[in-house]
Amino acid sequence: MNRKKQKTTQKSGSVLASTQHAAPPPTNAAEPSPADGVLERALRYVSIGDHERALDLLTAAIKSPRNQNARGVCLLRLGRTEAAIRVFRELLLNPGSTWMRPDLPTVYKTNYATALLVGGHPSGCLEIINEIRNEQHPSVQRLRRAIATWEASLSLWQRLNWRIGKIEPSGRPVQLDFPPGDFDEPATAT
Repeated sequence: MNRKKQKTTQKSGSVLASTQHAAPPPTNAAEPSPADGVLERALRYVSIGDHERALDLLTAAIKSPRNQNARGVCLLRLGRTEAAIRVFRELLLNPGSTWMRPDLPTVYKTNYATALLVGGHPSGCLEIINEIRNEQHPSVQRLRRAIATWEASLSLWQRLNWRIGKIEPSGRPVQLDFPPGDFDEPATAT
């Protein structure tokens, strides 16, 4: 009986020893996780014009506000306006509400306004930039200039319908003279 007990102890000891050796070495907590730097890598792709690859990285990444904003901008620049509107709406509006979260940067809000404008909803764009209440922000100024230029190009009847009833003329998209969306606050933002 003692012999059986001794063999069992030896077997469990060897199992324990082999298990200890098979365990992976401890990881250093200071090592960056794979999710770190995703936005920076995506912005490198954007800088060479590869928005599709940047979008793939951001779509697979952890959903942070910065990543979601960048994802929306990539969608805008790829011409996927409706998808960009959905991304910005999810980012900026609390579920079941119609007002924007005040804790998020202005650039995210102007990106949403830009998506609405490019998507053929200039009145929605104006509502968003009016809610921002920061006329000095460079993105707000750019959007207002784009709408003013578009409005000047409308016929008299279209302009009256627009001014009086905010009726958006069909087939008259607003043309932008800047790339749609900003990844970060413009340098001159206050």
